[in-house]
Amino acid sequence: MNRIIRVGSRKSLLAMTQTKLIIEELKHHFPEYTYEIVEITTTGDRIQDVKLDKIGGKGLFIKELEDAMAEGRIDFAVHSLKDMPAELEGDTKIVAISKRVNPMDVLVMPVGKKISDLREDSIIGTSSIRRERQILKWRPKSKIKMLRGNVPTRIRKLDEGEYDAIVLAAAGLIRLGLSDRITYTFSESEMLPSVGQGALAIEAPKNSPILHMLEILNDRKTQLETEAERAFSKSLGGSCSTPIGALAVLSGETIELKVMYGEQEKEGYKQMVKKCKVSQRNEVAIEMAEQLRRLI
Repeated sequence: MNRIIRVGSRKSLLAMTQTKLIIEELKHHFPEYTYEIVEITTTGDRIQDVKLDKIGGKGLFIKELEDAMAEGRIDFAVHSLKDMPAELEGDTKIVAISKRVNPMDVLVMPVGKKISDLREDSIIGTSSIRRERQILKWRPKSKIKMLRGNVPTRIRKLDEGEYDAIVLAAAGLIRLGLSDRITYTFSESEMLPSVGQGALAIEAPKNSPILHMLEILNDRKTQLETEAERAFSKSLGGSCSTPIGALAVLSGETIELKVMYGEQEKEGYKQMVKKCKVSQRNEVAIEMAEQLRRLI
């Protein structure tokens, strides 16, 4: 009888879609196994009317999944890497990081609207302090209104007239087949994405007997890029309450790292760009964090 591998996933449509993508890849390499999705509701899913930094930050989307691993109810979990804290605690680890799709943020407006229709004082939806700071530099007169919920819920609120535009991750829309809702893609100079945005993380117990299977899912380019981004974030104590953005791009044996950082209590933010050898990526990321901290 085939062994059943239980895969933990949040219940949202995007999370389930991402988990199914990972399972399809595993089936390609290991068709002899049966894969079962275990849907789990996290604290971040339950509390939808409060900003994340007010109720505990990034860990709110992974704790219940980690508990399920500790209790043996699931064998591994699939996460959006951007939802994971800079450092994991306990007996689990990130085993693999899948190939990244478009890491940028996008603006979504009602059907038929163009970026040229966006008024200077438009109501723009986001609950991310990183996005908020960069929006206010891009369009200083914008009115920022909190936006929580899964992707379809956010788009529904936009279409019902609660917002003139909302900011979402391109990757989520692409994976859900909603690319046609993208009105405008921000450039790197306008809005740096969240650390790890566009990549999926596979988390499993450190002593899992299927580590060798999960490691096949790892994309080296994405791993090297996001390691640099996460080193930058970790050095700054990255959390949902701090405006931190980073985008690393690997080309050959060189990585270019673009970062932004601001303080929670102060308006604005600072940016920095550096290139380095791949072997120096984490060291340079930490140096950049220290330099930006001194500038703020």
